[in-house]
Amino acid sequence: MTDNKLLKTLNSKDIAIAGIAVVVAASSMVTDFTGFVELGLGFALSLLIGFLIHLALGYSLSNLASKYPKAGTLFNYSKEIIKGKKGTYMGLFLGLTFYMGVSFGISAEANAGAFALKKLVGLEIPDMCYVLFLFLLGVIPNIFNVRTSAKVAGAILIVMLAIRWYFGLKGFFSGQWDVHNLADTPILLWGDNGILTKGLALGIWTFVGIEFCASFAEEVKNPKTMIFKGILMALLVILSTSLIMGMGVIGTLPKTDWLAIVQSDLGCAGDCPQLAVGYQMMGNTGLWVMALGSVLATISSLIVVFSAMPRLLFGIIRDGNFHGKLPIFIKRINPRSHTPINAILISLALYVIPSMYSQHVGEWVIAAAYIGLMMYGCYHFYFGLSLYRHKGKILPLILGIIGVLLSGLTIFIVFYGAHSNYGLKTLWVLGASLLITLVLSHKRSSEKIRAKLHKS
Repeated sequence: MTDNKLLKTLNSKDIAIAGIAVVVAASSMVTDFTGFVELGLGFALSLLIGFLIHLALGYSLSNLASKYPKAGTLFNYSKEIIKGKKGTYMGLFLGLTFYMGVSFGISAEANAGAFALKKLVGLEIPDMCYVLFLFLLGVIPNIFNVRTSAKVAGAILIVMLAIRWYFGLKGFFSGQWDVHNLADTPILLWGDNGILTKGLALGIWTFVGIEFCASFAEEVKNPKTMIFKGILMALLVILSTSLIMGMGVIGTLPKTDWLAIVQSDLGCAGDCPQLAVGYQMMGNTGLWVMALGSVLATISSLIVVFSAMPRLLFGIIRDGNFHGKLPIFIKRINPRSHTPINAILISLALYVIPSMYSQHVGEWVIAAAYIGLMMYGCYHFYFGLSLYRHKGKILPLILGIIGVLLSGLTIFIVFYGAHSNYGLKTLWVLGASLLITLVLSHKRSSEKIRAKLHKS
């Protein structure tokens, strides 16, 4: 049995593949088409704002990951920067919040892929069977090792991106493309179709998941340079893919036509618009190709999720914050593959259940973006606090605080009028994380008291 260390085998290309694979998902096809249909060219502006938000996140995140390159991300950053009990418990709270919050996004992604897989296979079996099958396909490559999962995700990525670019370029060169089809929707800042409200909520989701790249810091050969380089490459590919595919396709018909198409039964009433788009562009062949692209996107996303999130769980467990037989089981590393295989299996069990019983893609996408933005503020604050603690620089700390305020302002603006819905979902996650943290805090205090009494 090895000690509980992961092997350094990854480079910037692997980080880029992970970032693209988890972000360019089936659910992002849903949000990209929905955004361009409902907001037209305004959604391109929302995407650019989303890109800049995540570029800033990537800078803060890559600096944190290179300075504290251990599995555990938010948990590890809290523990190393704040120090002591406060840092450990804050890390537990934030780490568990992120870990559980991912269930929102993974539910959206799994069901987006399940809709496509059902169209592709044609078997009238319960949707949860398709969801379970996709989860298993996402887990299997990770059972071998992180390099295998990176290679599989990379191979899938080539096909998946080719499909998206093909449809986008086909639209541009179809002879039917007209910029007026995108420009006839007025560009509004606020309201139901504002680029800073609904547009930014969808645009942010296009990039949500890039933070998963930091989960592999312990396995990156040179995290100081490779992580940010990988994140930057991933963000550029993601932005260009969304713009080419969305604008190329939606520019071929007027908005009213596309609204009817994506809200049809073939578009799952808006939950799988990419399938209706495929049929509109190329008939049954287009439907099949778009369904294939959606399924592949879901599989690649799940591969990365089951690479990244078990490492967060492993990082928390490895630190000795949980006691008993189950934590001992979870923190074991397979001696051959050097992967936290037990943490992968536990994550599968925890994530598959909500995904099998929640089938509204758009609803869960936006809820996941809500939690994602909260975590972004934490990354920026920790980056500034880290530089202040180690180098005495006040400016980065001020910028970190500004990052927190901007993240809060973005949440307020983007979800204005919908906080009672998405905020309530987030409160459930925050409450569960806080409860677990308090229980563990009390348990550790009790164990220390018993140990002192035993010594005396």
